[in-house]
Amino acid sequence: MAIEGLPFFGLSYCMLKERVRAFLTPSVLTLVAFFAADLAAQSGEGGQLFGDWVVHCDTQSARQSSCKMSQMAVVETTSEPLLRINIRYQPGIENMLIQFVVPLGVSLKHTPQLYLDRRPAGPVALDMCLQDGCYSTFNLNTDLLERLLSMYEGELKLHAGNGEAVQIPISGNGSRAAFSAMQTMARALAKTSTP
Repeated sequence: MAIEGLPFFGLSYCMLKERVRAFLTPSVLTLVAFFAADLAAQSGEGGQLFGDWVVHCDTQSARQSSCKMSQMAVVETTSEPLLRINIRYQPGIENMLIQFVVPLGVSLKHTPQLYLDRRPAGPVALDMCLQDGCYSTFNLNTDLLERLLSMYEGELKLHAGNGEAVQIPISGNGSRAAFSAMQTMARALAKTSTP
């Protein structure tokens, strides 16, 4: 089902009902919104909003001191996700992980590229595709982390299965506050879970 007539930076998206998403040509326009509030609701108890980011700590598993900050870009009219970003922090673990989740239907021949404030930030190689999308998970180095926290806006450039280039926006709104809160919350949980 194509969604037409809603302007957003000249981008275009089409979504198929069978949970397989494909992208059309730039002539079909849709509006993308950031739904941190929806992520907070999905994350359950304890999710806190910071601009376009939500912070949530995992208290349901053995990794009780693990917290993450997340952002999701969705098609505003349908709430269908286009991009989800998770940054996970766990005290005592040197490397933080960052994860990008994009819809099924993207080209696996072209590696998505991350841009922060219109400058290249590197490739986002997709590791695997599952029923809910295609995943890229890797260690977050300090340079990329600082660029993510200080950016105004970013985008993930990828290709649809038909080869068309697509840019999905990323918001920097609230990222530094979310990161600080994530670390504080994780450290507090680590203290309470230490015998």
